[in-house]
Amino acid sequence: MSTRTEWDAETEDDARPSVWIDRSPKWAVGLFVLVTVGAAAFYLYMTRYRWFFADDWDYLVVRNLGVPASLLRPHNEHLQLLPIVVERLTFGIFKLDSYLPYQIPVIILHLGVSWLIWAHIKRAGVGAWIATAGATTFLLLGSALGNIIFASQLTMVGALSFGLLQLLLANHDGPWQRRDYWALVAGFTAMLCSNVSVTMIAVTGLTMLLRRGWKTAVLQTVPLAAVFLLWSAFYGTSKFRPGSAADLAEFIWRGMRGAFNSLSQIPWGGVLLVIVLLAGLTLVVLSHGWSVFRGRLAAPAAMFLGGVGSYLAAGIGRAGPYGPESAAGSRFSGVAIALIIPLLAVAVDAICRRNTAVGILALVVLVAGIPQNIDKAFSSARAEQKQITKVRELIMALPVNPLAADAPDDLRPLPEDAYATEVTMGFLKEGLRDGWLPQSAGIDRKTELAATFRLSLYQRVDAGPGPGPCTPIVEPLDIRAEAGDQIHIGGGFVSFTETTVKGALKGQRITYNPNRGTTVAVLSGPLSLRLTGTGVNGAGQFCGIGN
Repeated sequence: MSTRTEWDAETEDDARPSVWIDRSPKWAVGLFVLVTVGAAAFYLYMTRYRWFFADDWDYLVVRNLGVPASLLRPHNEHLQLLPIVVERLTFGIFKLDSYLPYQIPVIILHLGVSWLIWAHIKRAGVGAWIATAGATTFLLLGSALGNIIFASQLTMVGALSFGLLQLLLANHDGPWQRRDYWALVAGFTAMLCSNVSVTMIAVTGLTMLLRRGWKTAVLQTVPLAAVFLLWSAFYGTSKFRPGSAADLAEFIWRGMRGAFNSLSQIPWGGVLLVIVLLAGLTLVVLSHGWSVFRGRLAAPAAMFLGGVGSYLAAGIGRAGPYGPESAAGSRFSGVAIALIIPLLAVAVDAICRRNTAVGILALVVLVAGIPQNIDKAFSSARAEQKQITKVRELIMALPVNPLAADAPDDLRPLPEDAYATEVTMGFLKEGLRDGWLPQSAGIDRKTELAATFRLSLYQRVDAGPGPGPCTPIVEPLDIRAEAGDQIHIGGGFVSFTETTVKGALKGQRITYNPNRGTTVAVLSGPLSLRLTGTGVNGAGQFCGIGN
């Protein structure tokens, strides 16, 4: 295969310094450096209210550095060895004193992804100013704030960053070089972060197939695929049921539409971006033919398809149980947007080279969402701060509650809360005893009552089936339970709400998933409870009460 392509030569001829987007490239780089520094300060400021969240607790409570199987066991079907090790090592040094040390790695990787996007855009022959504009839209993507400041999102951002690094190292002409070995190392590191790496490795493979031939494509993908399949054979599990083809297609459609809209943020902005993309690529093909996609545009094209593929991979497991509307999650759009920006930048660059005025309009469409995305970051932070503070105060109140001393170590007091599902009383009591669990300045009455109610019920994982047939909870069901009673549930999620003797709601509520235990023991009573059934697995069921 030739070490130079027709597209290489044409790009050099077209990218003349006389074209305005190519002038003063050092200033463009300098501007992006300043924006990166500003973004780092901005995200550090935005993290000041954050605390341990969702998947963090799985890493800190459940995983053990001394047990390899604990590190290799999938989390939501993903291999997450590297993020687990990073969080466990950080916990060993900082405990729960501050969340900041846990967040710094994911923020750094987000900044790194932005620079990798910039590098991929430049590698495609795009002017430095367009590259800076395109990469900045991702750098300041406030609509995907969760991917930037949640420590556990080291999983997706890590797989994305190392996957983009593999692609950058492997994306060259000519024979196999030392950098190709480093590309494999980057791909392997991506695989240790999450299954997003599967999409990223596929993107690298497709790029190699287009630009360097099938042998290089095989060498950059098959060894990594073999390792992943080996892990899947020993540890991989699937708890999701696939949806229909129609659900999957709608999931992909909703996801890509949401990604374009999240990037633009203005009315009809997603449609305008698609128009810019199609118009720019049409100009490229008319000027250079389809052969451009076997040269410098191989990577941007493969990345765009990878953006679609990321929704395909996510939809296989989620379109069925959670519905196509679940594609709107920012964790998915963040990955897709990173992969579609380079081809968008190529399109804007092509329009700018053909007509300055129209090119400026296309550039405005590309960056128009930046102010609104910054505002989205603020609004998202404000919306989450209250709930995070509430959960933090509750967690600190639990081990000092009078009922805590007799609570089983494996009791999970927040089983339904996405913020702290894996927290156990054993973990909290250990933290209180050893002095590394932060203490609340003052526990209000509402938080104290919530802690008491949550320590009065215990979902047992070792209990047998209920005493009688299970009945779907179609209407709210009121029951009276004494200490020592065991309430049996089944089907979908079942919520327990504390009531007065006369049935008035007190406001305390816990939701249990029967998949994690079909018996809820009453540790302290008597309790007046109202049961309601819900959940993606079908209506919750009541299967009797006994002792």
